[in-house]
Amino acid sequence: MLNYSEFNEYLLTYLSPEQCQQVHKAFLLAQSAHQTQTRLSGEPYITHPFEVAKILSTFQLDHETIQAGLLHDVLEDTAITKEELAAIFSESVAHLVDGVSKLKQIKFSSRAHEQAENLCKMMFAVAHDIRVLLIKLADRLHNMRTIGVMPTEKKNRKAIETLEIYAPIAYRLGMNALKMEFEDLGFINLYPYRYSVIAQAIQRTRAERESLLREVQETIFNTLKTYGVQAHQLSIREKSPYSVYRKMQRHHLKFKDINELFGFRIVVYSLQDCYRVLGILHNVFKPIINKFKDYIAIPKTNGYRSLHTVLIVKHNIVMEFQIRTIQMHLSSEYGIAAHSRNHSESLSIDKEHYAQQWVNDMIELQSNSYSSLEFIEHMKMDLDPDEVYVFDEKGEIWTLPKGSTPIDLAYARSAQEARHCVACSINRLLAPLSTPLQSGQTIKLIFSPHAAPNPGWLTFAITGKARSYIRNWLRNQQYEHSIDLGKRLLIKELESINKVLDDLTPLIPALLEKFRVTQINELYSSIGLGKCLANTVMQSIQQMHYGVGHEDKKIMPLHLNGEEGIVLEYAHCCYPISGDAIVGVIKAGTGLIVHRENCTQLKTISKEESILCLAWDIDEKMTFQVKIELQLLNKIGALALIAGILSEHEINILAAKTKEIMDPRLNDLELVITVRDRDHLAMLLKRLRKTPFVHRIKRL
Repeated sequence: MLNYSEFNEYLLTYLSPEQCQQVHKAFLLAQSAHQTQTRLSGEPYITHPFEVAKILSTFQLDHETIQAGLLHDVLEDTAITKEELAAIFSESVAHLVDGVSKLKQIKFSSRAHEQAENLCKMMFAVAHDIRVLLIKLADRLHNMRTIGVMPTEKKNRKAIETLEIYAPIAYRLGMNALKMEFEDLGFINLYPYRYSVIAQAIQRTRAERESLLREVQETIFNTLKTYGVQAHQLSIREKSPYSVYRKMQRHHLKFKDINELFGFRIVVYSLQDCYRVLGILHNVFKPIINKFKDYIAIPKTNGYRSLHTVLIVKHNIVMEFQIRTIQMHLSSEYGIAAHSRNHSESLSIDKEHYAQQWVNDMIELQSNSYSSLEFIEHMKMDLDPDEVYVFDEKGEIWTLPKGSTPIDLAYARSAQEARHCVACSINRLLAPLSTPLQSGQTIKLIFSPHAAPNPGWLTFAITGKARSYIRNWLRNQQYEHSIDLGKRLLIKELESINKVLDDLTPLIPALLEKFRVTQINELYSSIGLGKCLANTVMQSIQQMHYGVGHEDKKIMPLHLNGEEGIVLEYAHCCYPISGDAIVGVIKAGTGLIVHRENCTQLKTISKEESILCLAWDIDEKMTFQVKIELQLLNKIGALALIAGILSEHEINILAAKTKEIMDPRLNDLELVITVRDRDHLAMLLKRLRKTPFVHRIKRL
């Protein structure tokens, strides 16, 4: 039975009577709207929105949020409209309810796509009012508390979704109590046996250490009293089954190897007392080096503030101690909703810096993602709670997910500036942009105005922001380059029948319709990316008979000028360089791949791919990769001499590999190097052949 009177009495402790009347009005409408509906458990459906409203009230949220919690399913499951809600209550309440509602009127290709689109819709609503997210979290929490009646497949799907998305979101909003309940509910429903085994092991260990924990607690209490420090709270805390499970999984540990299973939380009255207690503890117990973290001076990305230290207590048992003020503790448990527990002021997005920053980052991420599925992929990466703290050259602190690289830092600072990043130094030493960052490092980023994002960055950038910006830039570049290449390919085909691009003007509408595109640039892009062949388009033009005849075709080569960008690739099977006789293969979705004319791989191309005649028109400043093989005499200084010769000829070594051969007097070396053209390569090979250490050399 619903006990609304008790709920109302609690609301009156922090809401006005008028506001409580508005909440009751929402309850009556929800009860009426859902009166014919039941849950899978057989309970009246109204029990769900009522429990959601009760969860929201525990955070002492404003009356509009409580109303929206009661009404959050009426748009989705009943005939009531958003306009009717706005007329009965307010635009604000209607917006909150609409923000939580799913997109049920749209048919999706897959469940993953549906989930992604619904999350995108919710995040769009959150950009205007973060209370939407709090209602959704309360909705998910009650559903997880009552998930037992669901079929196993659906239960598992909801549990995974909760662990991967909703628990991390609660963490990002600083709502640690909610996050931990999400984790335990997700874990117990996804892996009930594992949960049971770990929970029982924790319980046994707690029983074994009960007297020790009480003894340590008493020691701390008496010591603080001796030093005149009053603690508001001194509590024993233990790791949750899920956090133990994650640690076992990540570090491949057995339960007996888990340290810091139990610890203490000390809540004090002032910031000064936090550091006084820290000093007292380090005087009483032995601290473990490198296990102290000052999240007061450097808060976590979700605004979490506390001192953490790991100490060896009696019998060499290791325990973690957390020290914080009352306000820090409230913020840790309730996050963005902490401030509203003492007054009824409405919660708005600009009142919590960290939540606002995260929401802004998610909206930016969404705008730069190609699809909702890509957005969810990026979002999951950014929701990982493990973090590193680094400094830039100005001394500013940046918090990034664990495993981030200098490229992630560059995009965190400025997406516009990051595009031109070329190198970095870590603690004043030059380092690759792919280097994983460690907490405490100082990073200096080096930029060049002519540099641009490299597709290789996607192999080591891990933050959603960096990956979405890089992908977006590459997509735009690919589209622009594919338009240019497609246009040139079509011009080449038209030249073979003595026609020019302007001759197509009257045929454009018919061509767009035939190839199912909306503008001519899309057709050019499809040609450039190999989705349709220039020859096929030309044949269609001929068939239309609008001023384009069936003249004999002349083979006209396409001239490469080095400006084709990322839709042009030089094959690594034959390493073509300027001056080689070359052909091109149009590969669907990739673009033009350049091969040497005698490349053996050309025999393996499919019927759907087309071979083009190509010619060089390359700027002298361009360089190309080429592979050479050297057999060197096994003498001291041979490699150094070869490296010196390459340097003299302004040639860079990109890769080197040694191969075993039968003759012990020789070393076999494969090098991938950069040259300007065939003449540059010929000059190098001639010079190397004159070197006494070189037994044999050839281009591969």
